[in-house]
Amino acid sequence: MLESKSRLFRNPSGHGGTLTALAASGFLARCRAEGVEHLFYWQVDNPLVRIGEPLFLGFHDLHGASGMSSKVVAKRGPEEKVGILAACDGRNICVEYSDLPGELRDARDERGDLLYRAGNIAIHALRVGFVESLTKGGLRLPWHRAEKKIRCVDESGAPIEVPGIKFETFIFDALPMSEDTVTLEVLRDDEFAPVKNASGEDSPRSRAMRSAATTPAGSPRPGSRFPTIAAAGPRRRGEPIVCFRLRGVRREARLDSQGSGEPSLPAPGEAMTRVAVAVLMGALGRARCLDPIG
Repeated sequence: MLESKSRLFRNPSGHGGTLTALAASGFLARCRAEGVEHLFYWQVDNPLVRIGEPLFLGFHDLHGASGMSSKVVAKRGPEEKVGILAACDGRNICVEYSDLPGELRDARDERGDLLYRAGNIAIHALRVGFVESLTKGGLRLPWHRAEKKIRCVDESGAPIEVPGIKFETFIFDALPMSEDTVTLEVLRDDEFAPVKNASGEDSPRSRAMRSAATTPAGSPRPGSRFPTIAAAGPRRRGEPIVCFRLRGVRREARLDSQGSGEPSLPAPGEAMTRVAVAVLMGALGRARCLDPIG
């Protein structure tokens, strides 16, 4: 296929290619040199994303084996076209909406809530060392095959559209490669207003209306204590993620982890783990580093 009469059509490698870009650009080496330990990642056009939120990054950092952690929201209903996080053989995985069997998509628990409701909103925290392990010697993510209509040109240079096959990598496929993970469920109205459509739901207009109606939530004060976090215990194949509710913070949040303990926020003056906030543009393969949080 041709992009122009003198140029082959090339397809982006999917948002999983962001990890390759971080390594190839020297960004990971820079992180090591500057003492950066974590990356904050998102890829959806979501104006409510809370960049480098301390609560999320703090839980991620407290669980030392967490190579990759995630934020989720409760699905609006079984038909919402969003991937879900679930547990499989003791590891978290992301299942695409189109890959989830109908009987599981519609399944309900004893309270009538969706059983598989942990909607993936593509907000993650990643340890620099974990990303290095995924990219050393080539990207360790699987390829996904997608059949799509591709706009290209014919031999004369005239624009045409033909059926084609694309191969892409997805960053969420790194989740089961992480020895441990933290999953934090947040309120949709606080943190998730995607812009996907020109009009109607998830459009610029609906996003603006929600943003205007959203009141900034309070943050826990430094030194605040939280209740003991229950252990999730062993997981079985296909088991839904259990998100534990944290009490004592004004904004509702839930935590899923295999660890336990009584986490607290650092008191004033305590050194926090330095975090590089990477604005990662997924398939576009671009990344930039904002000022680290000291």
